[in-house]
Amino acid sequence: MITIGPHCRIVGVRPELAIGLMAINAVLGEIVMVLSHVTDGTHTRASIHYAGGAGDLVFKHSIPPYQKELLYKTCAAAIGPDFDLLFEDREKANEHWHLEYQPKEPY
Repeated sequence: MITIGPHCRIVGVRPELAIGLMAINAVLGEIVMVLSHVTDGTHTRASIHYAGGAGDLVFKHSIPPYQKELLYKTCAAAIGPDFDLLFEDREKANEHWHLEYQPKEPY
């Protein structure tokens, strides 16, 4: 389940990102991840966070690395090719998943 963090700003979130988050939410089941940043936070100057096209997710509770990896792979498969799901800073203090809507092919 995805919850929204207490300081997370979602103003201006793109509908495509919301759909990607819903797909991940369906895979997580009872495991809780917190949406920590969308249009807030400190990111690179050209980050699509600021345009509402990216979000960061963190695990609320500690789970084993192998379970995180399995969830990551399952979620990446569930969101399809128009999204990038990056597992950043594995096993470090800033560990999180970065989800962004970024189609590779024109529509």
